[in-house]
Amino acid sequence: IVLANLHLDTSLKGPDWTYVHSRPDGHRAAFAVDLTRRSPTMFPDDRSVLQVVFADPEAGRLLSADNADICALAAADMEQFVPGVTESIRKTSVVRRVKALPNFTVGMFDKVRSIEGMAGEIRGLHLAGDYLKAPLCEGAVRSAHAAVQSISAETLRFRDTGVVETSGMQSSC
Repeated sequence: IVLANLHLDTSLKGPDWTYVHSRPDGHRAAFAVDLTRRSPTMFPDDRSVLQVVFADPEAGRLLSADNADICALAAADMEQFVPGVTESIRKTSVVRRVKALPNFTVGMFDKVRSIEGMAGEIRGLHLAGDYLKAPLCEGAVRSAHAAVQSISAETLRFRDTGVVETSGMQSSC
């Protein structure tokens, strides 16, 4: 996967913050996201950052391309959705992820659910990873967040009651 980040000198307004590109219509990017609209707390200056995503087979062809060429291609693909975007770009960056998308085999999710069930029977064991919630970093972060919330709740329960609960059994400390 190849990500072209177009940092704009303005904030894009309107209802749209995701853009789906069409290869039959001549686009080379797969989709784009206004990261500022998606995660506003990460961009306090309120200037839009368009992340234009190139997936295979196009990403494979772009892995060795110059950053400037990739960003120019991304800007050209975005012109249909955001006319004049090229003139608004103040900074660019490119991220190349050769093995960004997970490759799940048939039956993997049954195995994951089985492991989750077994883990639920082991006191203090909490699982986290992209394979639990959704592929890529967001899934890993979501599952880690869920694990932390669960650990926090267990810690507070133990602090308040002195009782540790495990799979229907209780023990007091």
